[in-house]
Amino acid sequence: MGSGAALYLIASIAGYVCFNGMPPADILTGFSSEDASINGVRIALGLCMIRSARSLRPFFLGPATHAEARHRLPFRVLATSIFLLAAFVLAVTAEDVGVVMGWIGGTTGILLAFTVPGYFVWQVSNDTYNEWTPTDKTRGRAVAVGMMATGVVLTIISVTK
Repeated sequence: MGSGAALYLIASIAGYVCFNGMPPADILTGFSSEDASINGVRIALGLCMIRSARSLRPFFLGPATHAEARHRLPFRVLATSIFLLAAFVLAVTAEDVGVVMGWIGGTTGILLAFTVPGYFVWQVSNDTYNEWTPTDKTRGRAVAVGMMATGVVLTIISVTK
């Protein structure tokens, strides 16, 4: 996580310096469309956006039983509907791409960096089939709660800035 933060900091400072302290709201359109390296970055970014769904779920536990699938279906439908509605409202009402990118960066990036891994650690520490000692399970739960709380707090700070 430290190396990711360092890389993010370096890229942020480089972008700030590149535009003399006045970066445009839509950073991708701030560069010339004639530059091959910039177009390469745009293509790479597009490919990363397409591949992100696959890279976030590189494994699965196997097919769920019929009862498990039926139990999870209402939550999945509700969550998907809420996200689609939020994306629609944001896309229709936002006048500036910078606002949209700010919300996406302020929520998704932080949540994926802290809250989702924290939830994963929580699930692993509560698993009855793992071989962790009770002390390790307690430590795992404490780390998980800390990660999830950090993610939620940083998301709130980022969105309300």
